[in-house]
Amino acid sequence: MSELKFVTKGNSSPENKPKVYFTCHPIDFERAFRSICEDIFKVYDCAIFYTEDMARPLDEETREIDLNTMNLFVIPVTFRLLTEANRAMDEDFVFAKEHHI
Repeated sequence: MSELKFVTKGNSSPENKPKVYFTCHPIDFERAFRSICEDIFKVYDCAIFYTEDMARPLDEETREIDLNTMNLFVIPVTFRLLTEANRAMDEDFVFAKEHHI
């Protein structure tokens, strides 16, 4: 997964864990990412994948190969997400919907 970074509970290996893809409006990343990951890790032992630059479009290979392996997309809904152009809604959400993720 070239463009994607990941976090896991206790910095464990992502192998054989369910895959979650986190995306959001770029401005919301700093505020939302860490706390949402903590909430997810309280309940699930998974690997949470994300990009460091939420404003940059994903390349086609990452989108078609890597995102297609995700079990779940997590997209925190904010006013910005719903009212401003952003990759999370304009590309990532559309991909998840089309691929029934």
